[in-house]
Amino acid sequence: MLDLDQPIAWGTVEDAISDWVTTVTALATHWSDQAAPQPARPFVLLSIAGPIEIGVGDEKRTEETAAGSDLWQQRTRGEREITITIQVEVDKESSQDPRRHARAQATRLFSSLTIDSITQVLTDAGLAYRARNPIQDFSIPIANEFVNRSAFDFRAGLASCVVEDIDVIEEVTGTGTITREDGSTTTVPISVDSTP
Repeated sequence: MLDLDQPIAWGTVEDAISDWVTTVTALATHWSDQAAPQPARPFVLLSIAGPIEIGVGDEKRTEETAAGSDLWQQRTRGEREITITIQVEVDKESSQDPRRHARAQATRLFSSLTIDSITQVLTDAGLAYRARNPIQDFSIPIANEFVNRSAFDFRAGLASCVVEDIDVIEEVTGTGTITREDGSTTTVPISVDSTP
């Protein structure tokens, strides 16, 4: 059975990202996978891609079970990385104000990633900021209005552990060679049964 020994607490991660965005911009946050109509602007749209493995640490161990037999586990511990995409959309009125413009809001978020006191909420959720990509302008005309939006993404590390329980070996079979004093040999079958 393959299981997560230390699963990622996705609710905690998502809440931390939303809290960080709201603290910096004072805008409502929404996750891009929500099954709901598009909210009224202004808002920040969030999404997470990943996790992907960055490195793998391998460990094997045994435990004594209550029945007296060993439980073997294969553990794969590795650092994981996720990519968080942030898209700021503002209404026409906000786009006319340089302080409330989508690019200005994205710049606040972008810059705050290097301020420890602001990103502590991310650290507390087990995220470690790594790198960010430049802010891009995705403003486009939709219907009869020009939608002002800017976006960027950043990478964050997190840790998790995958565990596989390996069944107990109940029987081992093979062959062995018996050598006599005169040098002659005989091959014989060998069977070891560990079941009680």
